[in-house]
Amino acid sequence: MAAHLGNFFETGNKLGTHHCARMDLPKSGAWMPECRSLRGLSKDGHRRQDSWFWFFGKKCKVPWFWVCGVLFGSLQFIAVIAIPRPGVWRLGLIQSNTLPRTQIRTLRGSDMCSQFVLGCSFLSVILWLGLNPAQTWAGSPRRESARVTRKAAVDSVQWVGAVCPVAGLPVRPAYNLPLYEGWVAFSSEGARKEFEKHRSDHLEEAHSQLVLTGQYRQVRCPQSGRSIQPWSFVPVNGLDVYFADDASRRKFLDSDDEDRANQVLGKRNFTRCFAHVPVEEQASRKRLATPDEDPSDDDPRTEEDVARINRVLFPAMQAQDRNWKRLMDVPDVIGHTSTLDANGKPVIQLLLKESRPGQALPREVDGIPVISEVVGELVAMQGDEGGSEENLQVDWHGTMEGNPRWCARPVPIGVSTGVSYPGGNCNGGTIACRLRGFLPDGTPAVFLLSCNHVLAGVNLAPLQSHVLQPAKVDNGCFEDLSTGLGNLTAFKQLQFGGLVNRCDVAIVVTDESLVGNSTPADGYGTPSSVVLNPTVGMLVQKYGRTTKRTYGRITGVNTTVVIMYSAGSVLFTGQITVANRAPSSVFTQPGDSGSLMVSDPGRNPVGLLMAGNSTGTVGICNRFADVLEGLNLYQLTIDVD
Repeated sequence: MAAHLGNFFETGNKLGTHHCARMDLPKSGAWMPECRSLRGLSKDGHRRQDSWFWFFGKKCKVPWFWVCGVLFGSLQFIAVIAIPRPGVWRLGLIQSNTLPRTQIRTLRGSDMCSQFVLGCSFLSVILWLGLNPAQTWAGSPRRESARVTRKAAVDSVQWVGAVCPVAGLPVRPAYNLPLYEGWVAFSSEGARKEFEKHRSDHLEEAHSQLVLTGQYRQVRCPQSGRSIQPWSFVPVNGLDVYFADDASRRKFLDSDDEDRANQVLGKRNFTRCFAHVPVEEQASRKRLATPDEDPSDDDPRTEEDVARINRVLFPAMQAQDRNWKRLMDVPDVIGHTSTLDANGKPVIQLLLKESRPGQALPREVDGIPVISEVVGELVAMQGDEGGSEENLQVDWHGTMEGNPRWCARPVPIGVSTGVSYPGGNCNGGTIACRLRGFLPDGTPAVFLLSCNHVLAGVNLAPLQSHVLQPAKVDNGCFEDLSTGLGNLTAFKQLQFGGLVNRCDVAIVVTDESLVGNSTPADGYGTPSSVVLNPTVGMLVQKYGRTTKRTYGRITGVNTTVVIMYSAGSVLFTGQITVANRAPSSVFTQPGDSGSLMVSDPGRNPVGLLMAGNSTGTVGICNRFADVLEGLNLYQLTIDVD
């Protein structure tokens, strides 16, 4: 009987392995947490008292004490029913010598065996009744430790803005499941159960959530399997997918939309092209102030406040995303954003180039009210040659030490910078901040951050071009290599022709002796290393080349907008809209491109300023989290040391 029971356990184990394969889980190598639960392990990897067994094709959870009870009970039944009853011996048949001596010994042995089995059965029941409730009441220290570890791992993930892969609604981190080395969150318990039942139907959306929440990053080209280049990419399902070269990118674009998503987010290619981000790195990038920071210097909005406001805005964001092209096709509309009305209700705001009598503007979209505001044309905020205003251009031809735009080394952040290359324009922008990261070969490095159109000439500057301080526009358009801060290292390529962009960013390898990490004395100082998620109503500030320190308020998020560059118009999504607030009469002017927008107070990085209107009262910023993600190959973080 023990042999048959052993076969039963072995069969159950094999069925458990087969079940994992049927759920598209790996058959070899490191077992995933779902597979561990089928092998008597909890989801945190610890062995547990209750195990899963397969019985007639059904998965049953049976305590080990019950298994022992069934085993001994079966033996007791056989001993009492199948073997002659030992009561015959007590009736005096043995004393009257009516039975052979050999049979008497057999009956005595069966009676002893029966008594032993009966005692073991009672013992197993007593042990189960005594130990199992006691352990349930007291709790297992190992399980409690595992729960704490699991909660810490889930809390290290940035869930703000994450969407449920099943329902498409904002997630509630309490409803989570492990997937590979990360976690997937859901909007409800029902969505979590649906995912467990039909995992393959929602796997692409779950993979997308793993990347958007920073738990995984792309490391290989989906076409060639080689290392990726940050300037060759295509947006797919809200993700920027990178390629090894333009040939791989063109081949990818030749496939249809459904095949593109499967090539990137399908089970096989995802595990091949994406790698897990260590939990420590996820925690360091999480947009939340740490408890050991001075609360007086921190933004009064907590992560919960931001999440609460963004949940209110979520219906407007969804309506935007479903109808973004239809809204952009409305005459005179150059963008649209999600915001709140005077009553705190979500609305969609249309950004108009101009106002004309008889304009036919939609009043609502998918049940969300639509309002409008005239902002004028939005252009990249770079200082160009020929600027007539004194604060836009410095026509300087003397010694560099006398130039008001020149700064002693190490230069502060928030001052003039620009690229110089043969045939390049004479323009400039602002140093955003100093970063730390790694070169593709793993070498630690210090970087200078600004916009693509400031440091890379709108995709035209060759890599290793000289980056100067001050910019050529502030030095009579003369290239003075003695003012160099470093050479162009990488940039996010701007895509024209109606293709979607998320950020306008470039970096330069530099040195601590050349670039500092604080603004000039009249600025806000050193930015925090903790990135903050934007939301409507948040107070912000920036320090830029042209307007110095100015103050603003976020008026819209999830902004879709067309920005004018010297080479043409570029479409952006997921941007931040900012308006000036007292005491600032403007928020931005040409030459402020690349300014780091931080919270006020708190100095938490929120966005990267790239564009504005002609009056300087409206600014358009990239989300800073998107800036870091756009160049995630370099593992960038704010340098505050």
